[in-house]
Amino acid sequence: MAAKKEDCKNHTGRKTAKRCYYCHQPICPECQHIWTHHLFCSIRCYLLWRIKETFMPVIKKPEFIFLIIFVFLLQVITYFILSSQIDTAYDNKTNQIRAGNETPAEIMPEDLNIMIDSVRYNLTYQLGIRISPEKEAVYGIWKDDAFINAVAGSNNETTRFDYTLGAGRNHFSVWRMDKTGHGTLMDSFTVVLKSLRKDILNKSLRQFYMRDKVVALTFDGGSSDRGTEKLLNMLDSLNIKSTIFLTGHFIKYYPDLAKRIVLAGHEVGNHSYSHPHLTSFEKDGLHNSLSYVNRALIHKQLLKTDSIFFLITGKKMSPLWRAPYGELNNDILSWAAELGYLHVGWSAKCDSWDWVKDESSTLYRNNADMLSHFLDLEEKHGLNGRIILMHLASERDGPMPYQILPELVKNLRNRGYIFEKIGKMLRAYRDVNIYSNR
Repeated sequence: MAAKKEDCKNHTGRKTAKRCYYCHQPICPECQHIWTHHLFCSIRCYLLWRIKETFMPVIKKPEFIFLIIFVFLLQVITYFILSSQIDTAYDNKTNQIRAGNETPAEIMPEDLNIMIDSVRYNLTYQLGIRISPEKEAVYGIWKDDAFINAVAGSNNETTRFDYTLGAGRNHFSVWRMDKTGHGTLMDSFTVVLKSLRKDILNKSLRQFYMRDKVVALTFDGGSSDRGTEKLLNMLDSLNIKSTIFLTGHFIKYYPDLAKRIVLAGHEVGNHSYSHPHLTSFEKDGLHNSLSYVNRALIHKQLLKTDSIFFLITGKKMSPLWRAPYGELNNDILSWAAELGYLHVGWSAKCDSWDWVKDESSTLYRNNADMLSHFLDLEEKHGLNGRIILMHLASERDGPMPYQILPELVKNLRNRGYIFEKIGKMLRAYRDVNIYSNR
């Protein structure tokens, strides 16, 4: 009876009856690697199998238990001694290499040919390690004492691994294991990552803490264009230039509106591609990243939107972004900062709540409530340097929220306020505190 074919573990839709010798997962021809006459899905599975085959028969024999414990402890002690010595010598030699600077830094140990290329990876902060292991040997790579990858010797081919560096110290060690299972520390080194640009961008702008009467009127454009054209007409008539955050979906489905926004002189920031939820805030009030949210997703959401915007308008987006639903945490901020984006939120009490459609909701404000809210806020606390959030479209059945703009703008101008785009405020008030916790 023929083996049942299932989808490959890495390629959905590719049926295969072959399975990895170690993890027993189905693998298609593209994912199959033959080592020591067996089929494996990855070098990791091969290494784990070799370790199991080498050590398990010995461990099962009681007479060798004490010997194994002694050898293990001896190797651990040797590792820490050699690691300390190599780290000291290496740090002296490289003077604490810092990735992310304008000057490329390279490390080229004779044995492993390890290199930091800060020109190529000035945004993603990656370390490239190239290894050419001899036959019948396996090289394992550890980062911060955690196993991350391995490569087995095969025809003296060179294999390159790229690893994203975290902020601060990143400790790497490379071990060699021969066919008898004997392990040898080949190299150990530490890379210190410090990026001034990332430190600056790894924050969220919510207000300019200043005395000048300057306010930013910002809009988010998601998946609807209901009322957008009339809102843009109104901004033109009021001579208001705003910062507008667009999703990739909005740009894709309403290209003429995207081009009009650019031609009108508005500043366009990134609002992700598909406006996904990023944290658990909607469910539990916390900002823990959802299971599918990682560096790759954030980069894809931002880069895809920027690309389609350039394709349609011929312009690059401003390096500003606003998270969907305002869902944010330090990891998400950091991943966006790697691409050069500064996050722009909105100031306290400056969400217009124009997105609330249900009149029975406690968050709902009609147009009169919305107008009085902002005018009362200005009278009591001022709007100096504040960022107001509104939306390009509305699904409300009654009066559209943008209809408050003529009265709001007239009143604020009479009180001495001017309206500016976020980018211009960042340039004009670069010495103003924008990260206060007040």
